[in-house]
Amino acid sequence: MAASRQNPKPTNKAHLALLFFLVMAACALLVIFFLGPIQQGFSYKKVYGNDDAITLGPGWEAVLKIENAPSLATQLDLTVYCKAGPCGQLEVRGEQGGAWRGPSAGDAGAAYFRIEKQEGALDELLIKNDAKRNILIGEYRVKDYVANNSNTPAFIVSLHPKYIEYSPAVKIGLWLAMLLLQIASLWVALRGNAGTRQAISALLVVLPVWLALVASWILAGQKLYLTLAPDTLLILAGAGGVIISAVRWGPGLAGQFVERVNQCMLSPVPGASQLRLDKIIAPIIYVILGLCLSYVTVFSLIPGNNAPEWTVGPYTWLIFLAVLAALGLIWRLGLGKLLAALSEKLPFWPIIALGFLLRMAWALFSHVKQPSDWRQFCQMAVEIFQGVYIINPAKPTGPSLIAAGVYQLIGQPCVLAALVPVALASSLEIALAYSIARRYFGEKAARISALLLALWPAHILMANLMGSDTYFSFFALLAMWLWTRLNNRPLDLVWAALAGLSLGAAHWMRPTTPFFVLALLGLTALLWYRRPLKLALLTVGLFFGLALLIAPMMVINQEKLGIPSPVPAQLGCWSLLEGANQKTQGWYSMLDLRLVAQEAAVRDWPENMPRALRLEAVARDMAWQRISGDPVAYLQLCLFQKPLSLWGRVNHQRHSLATSVLGRWDQGIETYANYWHKVMLALAAVALLWGGLRGALPSGVFFAMTLAALIASAAHTILEVQPRYHFMFIPWLSILVGSWLVMPARRERAKVKPPSQWQ
Repeated sequence: MAASRQNPKPTNKAHLALLFFLVMAACALLVIFFLGPIQQGFSYKKVYGNDDAITLGPGWEAVLKIENAPSLATQLDLTVYCKAGPCGQLEVRGEQGGAWRGPSAGDAGAAYFRIEKQEGALDELLIKNDAKRNILIGEYRVKDYVANNSNTPAFIVSLHPKYIEYSPAVKIGLWLAMLLLQIASLWVALRGNAGTRQAISALLVVLPVWLALVASWILAGQKLYLTLAPDTLLILAGAGGVIISAVRWGPGLAGQFVERVNQCMLSPVPGASQLRLDKIIAPIIYVILGLCLSYVTVFSLIPGNNAPEWTVGPYTWLIFLAVLAALGLIWRLGLGKLLAALSEKLPFWPIIALGFLLRMAWALFSHVKQPSDWRQFCQMAVEIFQGVYIINPAKPTGPSLIAAGVYQLIGQPCVLAALVPVALASSLEIALAYSIARRYFGEKAARISALLLALWPAHILMANLMGSDTYFSFFALLAMWLWTRLNNRPLDLVWAALAGLSLGAAHWMRPTTPFFVLALLGLTALLWYRRPLKLALLTVGLFFGLALLIAPMMVINQEKLGIPSPVPAQLGCWSLLEGANQKTQGWYSMLDLRLVAQEAAVRDWPENMPRALRLEAVARDMAWQRISGDPVAYLQLCLFQKPLSLWGRVNHQRHSLATSVLGRWDQGIETYANYWHKVMLALAAVALLWGGLRGALPSGVFFAMTLAALIASAAHTILEVQPRYHFMFIPWLSILVGSWLVMPARRERAKVKPPSQWQ
């Protein structure tokens, strides 16, 4: 053993490898040190042809080397054509000096420059992008101002960020740091392994730096020149050290981490936390929301509370009472027994097949003309299909992205084809609601809940509109269903990430995803606050999936707006302004849209400020003026009127019906849908109050869905409100009412403890 420890072979190999590395590093140091100014980070130079588009990042410069430049002209005109947005703040100057020259004229897609000729041929121009976003230059034309001839020359364009010239002392210091880092990494590699593994480990340390140098030489032959700064090489050297450290110590650390995570994820819910949620917190939330829905059920019947979808007349309350009395009589005559029989004998698949056929037939054969917001979604789908943009500051583009994907599959825009995934998502909600209801209320209640949702008029009628409501409802419900899969296993992290991914998709449809994120986090925190590590792991898993889809949105908004906004459309102040409009009772107003645009047009703004941010600032100021002007009236609007607008009416049926094949019966269908909605809302209010006071409703994800409905109700007392904003909670209402209608199960739950599983 002593002889093997003193074996000189590995040491000699280490010395040789280290000597070889030092010699190569010294040679590279001398070569790069004397190349001239060293640029910070990566820079590159590429030859562009006539048809090549160039992307100029913020602060980037492009050198345009004109081949066969006119030598007799005293002035030249340069026209720059930009794609996917305005040219913005491009500036041009001659390479030999002179002040920057802005465009002499311009429009959204082009900038025109007049450049005075320097001494000799004007064969180089320098273009700079001072905007805070990328500018895509698609075409150039140079015109001889005197001879009045024009051409489209080829340019040799050198794109680079602003560079820093290092002093010799800084250069030497960076290189010494890089060498020391690689020496330390080599010591780790050669000391921790032997034989072939030793050589492979040494290569992993050395290769990043030298591969980068070799790549720069190879790319130079392809007219793409890569300049490597010493700080860049220092980063590459550090990458080698990270790689070898991961090879040597990674498996052991990973094993310890996985073992610790497994132990954490296998731990059950603390009994005290589960008891507090089941006995105190959940019943309180149920009762609060039950009181809210009871208030809405009663006071939304008062004459004068009108909406474009449905007018509350002087006898609406009397008709509603008559409907309830008739339903009670039918129930006593046998409807209850019929539902009980259906809950026992009716299979699930006929229910979902019925719901699918109703929605698909309505989507494809109603021949509706997409109105209002839905017309904008159709237009955005065509523009996305044509490659104009991905995000539009005016509306969330998630539904249009799905439609544009359908257009790509069939090769052309077709609204009917885009309605197929809408009807499919609406049908899948029936299956998700069935699964959640079966977990918490049993098979019988699940079948009745699925049947109610399959026949829910508002849910069916929305399937022929290419908007965000159905998609958002589906992805939010899918996230809730994914959260039910958690069951104290290591795989729970995967389910949490998938739930976050689903909520990220919902966020592309509408920026109200925080309602459901907060609900899931609230449920998890209430159960696991005594286990902070598990709470942190589940939270990280949820936000990891969420970030996968929200991060691209933030990058695009950074490029377009100059801020990394996670909002897919209008920022929050516009909704706050609409919510403070007492004339419309918090509804959307076209007049407000014009007022904000007019005010933004007359104010003085920074030159680089995007229009969306200007409108946001104006909306914020106008909203505060409305709130501070009459705070008492604003408070009354928030507390008493907006809950009626959110929950008291069915969602926008006139848009689905007015231009459809059933347009002549639209008022009758709207009336039927509204009475259906009010009956279900009344039953849901009773179920929440009864279940909360008796402690007969479960917690878990059903509690999270109820909490999301309460958060949405509170948020829309401040923000803009419309009846269709409750559409995402129709599956929750069907589950709640379905569980209540299964009478034997309800009586049984009143006698026993509700389910205690936390998922």
